Amino acid sequence: MKLRPAALASAVLLLSGCASLNNIADQRGSGGGVGNAIVVEDEDFESSRGSMLSILQMHVRSMSVSRADVCPRIVVRAGAGRSQTANPLVYVDGQRMSDTCVLDALSVESVSSAEVYPSGVTNRPGYHSNSGGLILIFMKNGNEAPLWQ
Repeated sequence: MKLRPAALASAVLLLSGCASLNNIADQRGSGGGVGNAIVVEDEDFESSRGSMLSILQMHVRSMSVSRADVCPRIVVRAGAGRSQTANPLVYVDGQRMSDTCVLDALSVESVSSAEVYPSGVTNRPGYHSNSGGLILIFMKNGNEAPLWQ
């Protein structure tokens, strides 16, 4: 059987698409995240105790937290030699929060998943890039599904 170039190209695209989906599933299962995100899933919340912020700290190695103010000061390092002056933007079910205090106030039992983007950039529509990073929280009863679902 001889394949024409167009058919061969379609077969390659189909196979590479399947590989991409498998990579997303592999990353999700290993905590590697979606794209450049670090994903923390529901089962991670169930086995952990503490605030949303403390759980994120356990799963995001590049995150540090200080408490000089009422709200926590969060630094998520995106790479070596890169300085950061801004807190990450925090979104809960697509709504931008005014500060990082929400990460201490959220009921962990109500959270479905979280995505942390140290680079501050996501492919998701509706989220602003931020040099301090992005933290996206998805609630179990929320309207927006995580990217990998």
